Amino acid sequence: MSRTARGVILSVAVGAVLYVALAAGYGEGRQVLAQLRQFSPLLLVLGLLLASVNYLFRFVRWQYYLRLLDIPTWPARELPPQAKRLPLYDSLLIFLSGFALTVTPGKVGEVLKSYLLRESHQQPIAKTAPIVLAERLTDLIGLLLLMLIGVATWMRPEHHYLLAIGLGLCLLLLLVASWRSLVYAVLALIEKLPGLGAKLVPTLREFYDATYVLLRPVPLMLATLTSICSWFAECLAFYLMIRGFADGGQATLTLATFIYAVMTVAGALAFVPGGLGVTEGGMALLLSELAAMSKSSAVAVTLIIRAQTLWFAVLLGVFALIVFSRRQHVALSLDEVRAPTRPSPPRPGPT
Repeated sequence: MSRTARGVILSVAVGAVLYVALAAGYGEGRQVLAQLRQFSPLLLVLGLLLASVNYLFRFVRWQYYLRLLDIPTWPARELPPQAKRLPLYDSLLIFLSGFALTVTPGKVGEVLKSYLLRESHQQPIAKTAPIVLAERLTDLIGLLLLMLIGVATWMRPEHHYLLAIGLGLCLLLLLVASWRSLVYAVLALIEKLPGLGAKLVPTLREFYDATYVLLRPVPLMLATLTSICSWFAECLAFYLMIRGFADGGQATLTLATFIYAVMTVAGALAFVPGGLGVTEGGMALLLSELAAMSKSSAVAVTLIIRAQTLWFAVLLGVFALIVFSRRQHVALSLDEVRAPTRPSPPRPGPT
């Protein structure tokens, strides 16, 4: 068994243990099981469809980024000499394969797509790795904006200034990412700091140069809009799952959007693979406190939505990775995936 397969199996096992502990320790295990048995299968299918909408929007963004980096995709009117076109089917398999290692330790999943592009279509990892950074940045901004929209509906009017601060931070993040001279000025200041500044900044500058084409104002705005649409689909799925329980009637769409967005961001910033434990525990707690759901219902909703989003994505990723590796005869070695020609992008950002 390869190290990649062992990593996936180990992570699934850890997730199962965490979920059993969550159900038994917080949600009264037998009642959680009873809630799950009574849940509507049609709502389960609807949740999976909405999760698929999320992946569809993100795949459109992936294709857009490939075109920005002059990677020939289908359909392409003109190809430079000796260029190998990336068919739409292969591109989809590569994109989905990135989900396979979502819950594995380390940063392997971040460069897996670049590794597959290199092995199958001779695209250097240094050229395609910046896509990962741009994806995570726009996902983070999109979720932060959804979180602000959600919290705006139940925050007291005298506290609305906090929303202005949050929106200002999101706009500042967009500005900093797309303003090249400003980034260079900040890096120059960091370079003067004692310690790691002088060693770290050249690497950061080099990576930012490779990423800049994806972070220009127009691509950044379009990708962020796509991110908002994609993650709202999962927020909507979360809301529908909540309303599928008898005591979920007090939850509004905006409250569900806030809870899902804030806990997805929290799980990403916790540097835990897939946000395991952090996202689930926070969702169950906020559902109990803000939506007035029973502990068993809150845990049941959390387990359902994570199965529909996180674990469904992992399953799709593993399937796509197997199909692609056989289709293109790509050997899957965890050590090779961990050897990009450029440092992998920062971890924070949702899966």
